[in-house]
Amino acid sequence: MNINNYMTVKEASYRWGIDYRTLREKLNIKRRPSLQKDLDNGLVKYFRHPEAKQGEWIIYIDAMRLWYGDEPNK
Repeated sequence: MNINNYMTVKEASYRWGIDYRTLREKLNIKRRPSLQKDLDNGLVKYFRHPEAKQGEWIIYIDAMRLWYGDEPNK
């Protein structure tokens, strides 16, 4: 296990050179029901504190490779 294989949405958008909003849209389960498969397979994780309005996503590097190919400049 390598901690660098997991990243926030901001880090993933930076590393792949993808607009942050574009990646956030990809993580919208209401607009993209197929995201549930990625959640079930452990490629992404969502956490929202019960008292918070919004939650946070953690993305596994394999999800980014699946969606966008290999990381640029690697």
